[in-house]
Amino acid sequence: MIYSLFTIDLLYQTNSKISAETHIPVLFFDKGSILTDSKPLILALEASAGQASAALSAGGDVLASAEITAAHGHAAWMVTLAEDAMAKAKRSPQDLDVIIGGVGPGSFTGIRVALAAAKGFGLTRSLTPVGISSLAGLAAMASDHGHPILAVIDSRRKSYFMQLFDADLNPLSEITDGDMDTVITLVKGHQDQLQNGLMLAGFDGDMIAERLHQLGLKIESIGVANPSAEGLIKAYQRAPQFAVAPEPLYLAPPILGPTQKPADQR
Repeated sequence: MIYSLFTIDLLYQTNSKISAETHIPVLFFDKGSILTDSKPLILALEASAGQASAALSAGGDVLASAEITAAHGHAAWMVTLAEDAMAKAKRSPQDLDVIIGGVGPGSFTGIRVALAAAKGFGLTRSLTPVGISSLAGLAAMASDHGHPILAVIDSRRKSYFMQLFDADLNPLSEITDGDMDTVITLVKGHQDQLQNGLMLAGFDGDMIAERLHQLGLKIESIGVANPSAEGLIKAYQRAPQFAVAPEPLYLAPPILGPTQKPADQR
């Protein structure tokens, strides 16, 4: 099943309003990771930062994934990546039980592309996609170390989107948009909870870790720069409460191009 860019945008616009009564599928897990009674087939799509990716999972195992690293042009790849992952796993859209889309924060266009594609695949099975925070997905990739996690995404506005989580992926802070000083202030505000170690996942990880070492913290960057579809699945499995309506999470108005001066000022 191939969707053109026009079709993806149309699907987003016509299927973007989710009412309060909309059913968001939530799966229940034993000890945060093992399914108790079934192994639903999950497709996740993520394009909120410098990588577009798709992953397919069942029973807690990633069956297949596909990704491309690119700052722009995710619309040309998103559906193809999903189809590639399904082809690798020898599955089809008709087999899907849950569809996840990364809601951001991050790239205005990338988020819309991932959510529109998720809604498009959902139409084939009459499924309402699940939204998962891209920061939660990043944090999930570092959640096996038993320490709190700082997740960081490039805002593309010379700043960072950031959020702190505990070792069980419960948020310790709100999502914040700011510079390196903001990162340091955020960490200092929770320093008592971070004395045994802090994991760092996301953009500029090594540089941020070096700066935070100066606070006397034990900090380790996991070397993952971008949110991924695999991380969304892991967050959904570890902490189903992250499931939200598949709507973009924007912390600032979108920047679609250079600001134009009024005609009388040109």
